[in-house]
Amino acid sequence: MAKGGKSKGGWTPAWLRHKALVGAEAALLTALLMELAQREVQGSGLPNWGKVLWLMGVNLGLLGGLVLFTTAAVGRVVDHLLAMVQELPIPLPILVLHLLAFSGLGLLYAWVFGLFPLFPRH
Repeated sequence: MAKGGKSKGGWTPAWLRHKALVGAEAALLTALLMELAQREVQGSGLPNWGKVLWLMGVNLGLLGGLVLFTTAAVGRVVDHLLAMVQELPIPLPILVLHLLAFSGLGLLYAWVFGLFPLFPRH
């Protein structure tokens, strides 16, 4: 990697590169899935010790398996979108696609946590 935190071959810093952004998107999606799993077990009829063991197992499984799965799945989707965008007659940087993905994840988080409307009227 070149000096100053930038990688070779472009103006984009390493943390804004495609692979780093796909990883961040996958991490956000995995965290959201963990939250939903935790909400589900909270309302279950399991005893407290069962809930604790269940949540520990779910968190380990999600952090291990789902991070790998979501990283691969998000990567495939983004790669497919990138190929489609590159065929468009207008130039559209990949960062715009990632910005749209992060915006969609933000809306999904707002919906899951009941934070709609995002901009309440006073």
